[in-house]
Amino acid sequence: MLVAEPVRTSARQRYRCLDLLKAAFEGASQAVIEDLVLLEIGELGGLLQTGRDIPRGTSFRLSCNGRSVLAKAESSVKDNFGYVVEFTVDPQSGWFPEAYRPPYVLEQRDSSTIASPSQALAG
Repeated sequence: MLVAEPVRTSARQRYRCLDLLKAAFEGASQAVIEDLVLLEIGELGGLLQTGRDIPRGTSFRLSCNGRSVLAKAESSVKDNFGYVVEFTVDPQSGWFPEAYRPPYVLEQRDSSTIASPSQALAG
């Protein structure tokens, strides 16, 4: 999979992005797998759009690029499209940009420039 080059980040800075991830939630009888839309990413977590409420403190596993990382919901707010969920990951997980880079990242230097696979090739 071709991805955009990572942008420079500080520990708490997040970047707008777009990707579809899978999440696994441990249920009473079996694991539930759900697709989530990743809207923002940073070294310590990000922001997801989902169709279900994920209460604060809920742990779940995000899968991307053949790897998975344990995440924890920090907040969940209902909107017109479902729920916007802020999540964190273990700082030692190497989440972003080491283990995972979304294919589309809005760079902060110039808000009109979106890094995409075609731009990365041309770049």
